[in-house]
Amino acid sequence: MDKLDEIKMKRKITDECIELLKKQIEKIESLKSRPSYNPKYKIWKQFTLEILRKYFKEKYADMFDGSGPNRMAISEEHRYKLFLEDLEEKKGFLEGFIEEKKEFENDNIAVMDFKKLIQYVNTLRDIMISVSTGEPPTRYVNEYITKYQEVDETLKLKNFENPNPYSDLGKWRGKWSSGDLPTYQSRRQYIANMYDPLIKELNAIQISKISNLFVEVTGWTRVDRGVDKIKKQLEEAKNEEDFQSVGLFCREALISVAQEVYDLKKHKILNGVNPSNTDANRMLEAYIETELGGSNNEVVRRVVKSSLALANELQHRRTATFREAALCAQAAFTVINMISIVSGHIHP
Repeated sequence: MDKLDEIKMKRKITDECIELLKKQIEKIESLKSRPSYNPKYKIWKQFTLEILRKYFKEKYADMFDGSGPNRMAISEEHRYKLFLEDLEEKKGFLEGFIEEKKEFENDNIAVMDFKKLIQYVNTLRDIMISVSTGEPPTRYVNEYITKYQEVDETLKLKNFENPNPYSDLGKWRGKWSSGDLPTYQSRRQYIANMYDPLIKELNAIQISKISNLFVEVTGWTRVDRGVDKIKKQLEEAKNEEDFQSVGLFCREALISVAQEVYDLKKHKILNGVNPSNTDANRMLEAYIETELGGSNNEVVRRVVKSSLALANELQHRRTATFREAALCAQAAFTVINMISIVSGHIHP
């Protein structure tokens, strides 16, 4: 199986997984009949767990299995109410799993593929220039063939036309030594004309895919500046340390938004401890607890806390990847948007 077939197979498996989870979501409405946690529900839950264990890591099945209200029922009616809440939460988990499967095993893996594709195209361009302007081709022969094949397969997969017809350096030598390209400059220009439009298009797509993650301008200068830093860092990150830094910038942006909305006199302090000026967690907790108090807003408060935890964890993770950095950025931007809406800073 070549690499193109392997990628297609992975996508087929992803599509199968998504289709199965969608069918499980569609069945939720029919599970709401009494009694609570009826046999039909138990069969549905078990089958869903089997799907998650097959297509995801075990922790996803554990998250799904452990979801639901963590409260004791005081009556049969209350138990049924908790059962309905459990179904809604499990539905939310499944919808989230589907989005992650689509987004981070297709779209965001595609962003990484674009980065690698651009690197390989640049390498092929540089090799072609080197061997046609005096450098011996021997050291490049195998590297050129391997990278050419990978680039060609990836371009086909992404519905791009490969502008380079020279699958090995012998064929390229036949072109530049034929008399059509008599000077070094003419060879460099030929290669630039061949590859530059493709490189420009790939760069534009890579940046646009990453930019889709970002929030609109909030009008809070320091927050917007923080978002710009995250965007730039995520676009330029190449190694674990770069991706770790995304977590640091996310934390700084969340501190900035907390400083914009938190009012010590107005917002109730949790645990009797006044937050420091850089304690985004306590400031935002106090802000949300005051502005969105009550059990109805428990999920919102949980999202804020989880996003802060994700940013803090990432900046200390020595094996950070693009996927983790992008997830962290998305979580931070979600909080920024939510706080902007709650504060009235964003409105119709």
